[in-house]
Amino acid sequence: MMAKTTQGAKPGPGELAERAKRRRMIRTVASLMVAGGVTGFTLALTETGPEGILNATITPTIAIALTLAYLVACGLGAFFMLRDMDEHELAFHYWSSAVAGSAYALAYPAWFLLWKGRLVREPDHLTLFILFIAVSFAAYLFKKSR
Repeated sequence: MMAKTTQGAKPGPGELAERAKRRRMIRTVASLMVAGGVTGFTLALTETGPEGILNATITPTIAIALTLAYLVACGLGAFFMLRDMDEHELAFHYWSSAVAGSAYALAYPAWFLLWKGRLVREPDHLTLFILFIAVSFAAYLFKKSR
C-alpha cells in the first residue's frame, strides 16, 4: 500500500517509486488485455466452418501468428510482472500455481481413467486449461484475502 502524504507535502522517493511500479504493472496488464482482445477479434474474423466457435478452423498462417503472439505476450508479460512484484505477491502466485497444478494432476488422470473405462467422454484439453486457470485465480484470491 502506498502511504498517504500530508496535504501540500511532496511525496518522498518511496512513494514515487511505488507509483512508478504501480503504473508499470497497470501498463503490463493493459497490454496483455489488449493482446487478448486482438487475439479474440482475429479468431472471430478468421474462423471458418459451421461447427461452432470452439470447433471451427483457422488458416495455418493465422494459427502460427497467434501462437507466436501468445508466446511472446506470455513471456514478456511474465518478465515485466515478475520484475515489479514484491516477495509477498510472488509467494501468493507460487502458492496459487501449486494449487492449480495439483488440481490438474488430480483431474486429468481421473478423467483419463474414467474415459478408458468408457464412463465419460474423452478428456477435453480446453476444459482442463480453464480448470487450471480458474483454480489458480480462486487460490490467488483466497490467499490474497487472508
